[in-house]
Amino acid sequence: MSQYTLGRRGFLGATAAAAIGTGTRRATASETGDAFVYQVQRTEEEWRALLDDAEYAILREAGTEQPHSNPLWNEKRSGTYCCRGCDLTVYR
Repeated sequence: MSQYTLGRRGFLGATAAAAIGTGTRRATASETGDAFVYQVQRTEEEWRALLDDAEYAILREAGTEQPHSNPLWNEKRSGTYCCRGCDLTVYR
């Protein structure tokens, strides 16, 4: 079995290829200008009316709840789980 050692040229070549590939991928993604469009769109006033304070903080302001504090923490029944904000299926 032969042992391969990475020389200086190989290292510099691999590093350059990785840097070029990363830069190209970022440029391509940012140049498209396509922003993600949510399936359900509401104004902030509509979200406030639909959600209570805790739900609003979690769903709209990226908040979190205390670990294991939700009464559904140990929910094991099968079924379809839907988003509280948009009522779309999260998982089945």
